[in-house]
Amino acid sequence: MSIDILGAYYIPTCDGCRKELPDKFNYEDSKKALLDAGWHRVKQPSGEWYDYCPECWEEVGKDENN
Repeated sequence: MSIDILGAYYIPTCDGCRKELPDKFNYEDSKKALLDAGWHRVKQPSGEWYDYCPECWEEVGKDENN
């Protein structure tokens, strides 16, 4: 899961490089923040979501789109 929870904070975190965006107070705000920052979300066959910053998406996205 790429939105980490630390106490009462939700932290959008890249599943590639572990880069973090500023923490938020709920999941929906965290998800909006990462999408607004140009990150990409990929749903895995297991149902789990992986999130990637634009830099990591350049590498990961090549594999995801094939």
